[in-house]
Amino acid sequence: LPSGLSVAVPEDWQVVQTQGVAAITLVGPTAVSGTPNITVTVLEQEQETFETADQAYWDNIYSALLPGFASTSLDSFDYQDVSAHEYVCSYGEEGARVVQYQMYFNRNGKAYAITLTTPDDNETFLQSITSFDSVIASMGFGDTTWAPQNVTAEANG
Repeated sequence: LPSGLSVAVPEDWQVVQTQGVAAITLVGPTAVSGTPNITVTVLEQEQETFETADQAYWDNIYSALLPGFASTSLDSFDYQDVSAHEYVCSYGEEGARVVQYQMYFNRNGKAYAITLTTPDDNETFLQSITSFDSVIASMGFGDTTWAPQNVTAEANG
């Protein structure tokens, strides 16, 4: 990951993949319904769509890529002094549905996307969203004196 970026790995999760300086993937404990993962992706330049895209824009992209796609919500909020957005959707076949939370924002010339992909069963989902929240709350960028805080990732849709 880029110099200065830090992410706390939740308990019982493992770092399984890093893609140079662009991404890191954390994998959670395996459940009967599947294995959740959190991917932190960093793009080397800000993305205008991160500021301008509405829910219909993302729905159009994901519906073309994900079978059984269903949109849930797009929320905006302040995160560490920047404007952030959280897009929530689900996809897959009945009995094997997956929920995806994606928080994205631009910061200091880079674009960040933190994505949770988790099986859509209540127990795994609740444990995974807690881990997602802890990753978001722990992120440091090495460019401020920001102190971690709780960020709740709940769908309002």
